Amino acid sequence: MHCVDVLVIGAGPSGSIVSALLNKQKLKVICVEKEKFPRFVIGESLLPNCMNILREAGFLKAVESYGFQYKNGAAFSWRDEYRYFDFCDKSSSGDGTTFQVQRAIFDEILINEAIKQGVEVNFNTAVEDIVFLDKYVEVHLSNNQTIKAKYIVDASGYGRVLPRKLGLEVQSSLSSKKAYFTHIQDNINEILYDRNKILITTHPEFRDVWFWLIPFSNGRCSIGVVGEESKLNINANDEDTLKHHVYLAPMLKRLLNNAS
Repeated sequence: MHCVDVLVIGAGPSGSIVSALLNKQKLKVICVEKEKFPRFVIGESLLPNCMNILREAGFLKAVESYGFQYKNGAAFSWRDEYRYFDFCDKSSSGDGTTFQVQRAIFDEILINEAIKQGVEVNFNTAVEDIVFLDKYVEVHLSNNQTIKAKYIVDASGYGRVLPRKLGLEVQSSLSSKKAYFTHIQDNINEILYDRNKILITTHPEFRDVWFWLIPFSNGRCSIGVVGEESKLNINANDEDTLKHHVYLAPMLKRLLNNAS
């Protein structure tokens, strides 16, 4: 049986960062991840405070050296109206800029930095069972290994390993939402378009349906729409559904008219 101070479930940004921070405290850490990296995931537009966390974990230099899309704010549109916030326009100290990142690349950079710092990471390894004993946690893994840990950190995100195991999930009072999203070659040629900001757009008809447009440094972008299924469903395939709603928004139609 392998004995550690802390077992971390998930090697995404939260898992890699918490593993690195614990490792810096001279604790014996093992991180397990059910998938193989790189893998596709969304959630690509960082906030400036993320820079503090990346800096503390010792990851910032590696992130800065890659060449991700610079980000200095957020823009919002509805029909032909447009407003923006510049994160550098502030009275407090701290970072005012950050990045917009392809998560497959970003997440792999972070966990590789954690490995360089000495964190043990097992990919393609899922948590099969967790047994809580008096003084430690016994974790049974899909690779037939058993880990004995003093503490366990759930950084599984959507996987919600501990909430599922301990019956802690509570149904949200909000209506369920669906998202259609992809990465595209945006071919945006509008001179005034600001690639340094995420663009959040409200649906021209349904004010509770919204879009994200997150540009990357390689000429591609992440585009998606979020809303109740009843308002998004047009009895078409996913790609046509996304295109239909995107092109209903005047500003997005203008920006992405040449996109592929």
